[in-house]
Amino acid sequence: MKNKIVKAIVAFLFVMLTTGAVCFMSSCSCSGNNSVTITFVTNGGKEIPPITLKKGEELTLPTAEKDGRVFAGWYYDERFTSGCPKKIIAEKDETLYARYGAVLTFVTNGGTEIEPRTYFEGEEIGTLPVSYKDGFSFSGWYYDVELSQIVGKKDNIEHALTVYARFSEKS
Repeated sequence: MKNKIVKAIVAFLFVMLTTGAVCFMSSCSCSGNNSVTITFVTNGGKEIPPITLKKGEELTLPTAEKDGRVFAGWYYDERFTSGCPKKIIAEKDETLYARYGAVLTFVTNGGTEIEPRTYFEGEEIGTLPVSYKDGFSFSGWYYDVELSQIVGKKDNIEHALTVYARFSEKS
């Protein structure tokens, strides 16, 4: 009799475990599990704790924060090849990766105004716009007020920067 009870209990537990009706570990992925966890990799930004919600629930993604940068969006991969919308429907556990941009601001020193530009963190600056000033020739953009460190188009931008226009008097 004792043997039959043990066999019945073992059979019952086997059925319960294989059908996903019972989970003994919090991290198990039972077919009956109705929760989804979204994990955020902020890439040096302020930490964002994982969010757990019900499968099928809509989530408006948080904005990541990192000093000297602007948040550019969430991506499904760490190489930033697959962008994520601002709202997602939680269907499965996901890990999302934050991407940031850096704003380049122009001080035109009396020349025509230039709107700030936003780059992805680590992107090459490239060719910058020209500012115009009556009676002067534009001589380039510089990293410092003293106009001693010229900006190169192959330079990378890692954080918010301000550049300064240099002009030469026309003869």
